[in-house]
Amino acid sequence: MLLNCKNIITVLTLIFTIGWVNAIPANASRTSENVKKHIKLGKYAAQSSDYDRSIQHYKEALNTSPRSKTILFTLGALYQKTGEYEKAEKIYNKLIDLYPLDANARLSRGGLFLVQNKINLAVNEFQMATELDRENSAAYRNLGYAQLIGGADYSAVKSLEKAANLNTNDALIYFDLGVAYSKLGKAKKALRAFHSGLAIDNSFAGKQTYTKVLEDCEGDRLTTAISYFNNNNFKKAKKEFKNLISDFPDHALLYVYLGHTLHFKKPPEPFAAEIAYRKALANLNFTVLTPLQNAYLLDNLGMIRMNLGDYAEAEDLFKKAVDKNTEYPVAYFNYGCMLARRGLNDPAAVSFAEAARYDKHFVNYVSSHAALDDFRKTSAYTNFLSTFKLITNN
Repeated sequence: MLLNCKNIITVLTLIFTIGWVNAIPANASRTSENVKKHIKLGKYAAQSSDYDRSIQHYKEALNTSPRSKTILFTLGALYQKTGEYEKAEKIYNKLIDLYPLDANARLSRGGLFLVQNKINLAVNEFQMATELDRENSAAYRNLGYAQLIGGADYSAVKSLEKAANLNTNDALIYFDLGVAYSKLGKAKKALRAFHSGLAIDNSFAGKQTYTKVLEDCEGDRLTTAISYFNNNNFKKAKKEFKNLISDFPDHALLYVYLGHTLHFKKPPEPFAAEIAYRKALANLNFTVLTPLQNAYLLDNLGMIRMNLGDYAEAEDLFKKAVDKNTEYPVAYFNYGCMLARRGLNDPAAVSFAEAARYDKHFVNYVSSHAALDDFRKTSAYTNFLSTFKLITNN
């Protein structure tokens, strides 16, 4: 699996656009007031995402200062940002003609070719950039990424390893390197690379990238294991998820499904299921779950704790499941049950109403569940029924 090409190109484009738009020419003191005025206005327009107006100002500035690197870089990046690729290439060609030894000029034209999926041309430009500047980590990173897209996995590893040696603080380098290692079957090196990236960028986006890579690496194996679970073949599901966990120990979703398998099999294994669920929560330091997956996990773990008599943690888990803001009605129902158990009938009715909003069958559950006999004697229950009737009538 490769990182989404369009997303990566957007990042590259913004790097060049923002970097050069914010730059002030070294010879600014000698630049005419008119040029400085257009650069200032062009910068302001670009920051406001008014790229067409920004382009006009930089074109005016270029007319007066046709050799300005700052103006050329920025104008090319703006054309690229707006999808005017032919104009962007013309600007980058001029830049390279004027400054043939500038590695960043090659890097810019390579990024333009990459966004157009002209992989071979992009690789050539990035290769030239690395030859012009052996210390340019961005050139090696982009070269490695382009090689990865083009299927030259071994070459990609070499380029990305060089990029990582030059810049140890760029998470994207390590994420790309992890992908390259995975494609070469070097699972342990891939895991180390991803961990290095996550140590730098532990944001949701970083973990989401790693999660997607793991899912694609698991491929049909993950699909098959989930199919076993969905078809109640818990014996095979348990075996498959354990095998997957052995190969991909950071993937929270694998522990979630192992927990579900152990929780729903006959007879259930609640203690083993709880261990699996808690490992899933721990692995959210590396990978992500969808809100629905997260709510399902928390709700089932809450059920296990409730059945063991730990009502305090069970209620907390149900509340966290509800806070994920999913359309999973079971979590709302169970949270309502725990609130009703504590005599908090009005909040319980609100939670029951949410469950019924997503699935009307929960009205019957509330009306018949043995544990809610006391709740049904309260005005909160009457209000719950009235609220549901009002919702359905509307």
